Amino acid sequence: MSFKIKTLVLSFGIALTAWAQASQASSLYFSSVTLMNVGAVFEISILGDFSVGEPLAGGTIDLGYNGDKLQINSVTVAPVWDFLPRSGSQTASGTNSVWSGIGFDVWDSPYQSGNGILIATVNLTALGDGNPKLEFLGSTEVFDTTMLLVPTLIATEITVAAPAG
Repeated sequence: MSFKIKTLVLSFGIALTAWAQASQASSLYFSSVTLMNVGAVFEISILGDFSVGEPLAGGTIDLGYNGDKLQINSVTVAPVWDFLPRSGSQTASGTNSVWSGIGFDVWDSPYQSGNGILIATVNLTALGDGNPKLEFLGSTEVFDTTMLLVPTLIATEITVAAPAG
């Protein structure tokens, strides 16, 4: 192989590695949801992706949802978050409902890194048909071992069907 071709292959490999590392940005998202019927009680997990370079140490999450279509019954913070886990509470109602203050932090457990890290489980009831969203209104104090993170926040749309009549 000539020097030019080896250099081109090496340059491409370095660029591809840099792109792969850049694409591993931190994010918070919900587990997938299937079609729900009105009156159904179901759970959605709050998950996170965090690279080895940005291991997750803790934070606080606020959720937004349409309280006419969804009811949050409870939030359970995953047991790995063993320092000041807070389930939060509802602070508003109606179409612009807010569940705020879901808090999680590690104390003597190892910091969490990788994909699909369970942060909390949200228990809901489907109240009305349609396509209500469950979304992150914000994440404050989300931090890794060295600095504050600004993760990408990914909403989910839930399809709720009226009971067959």
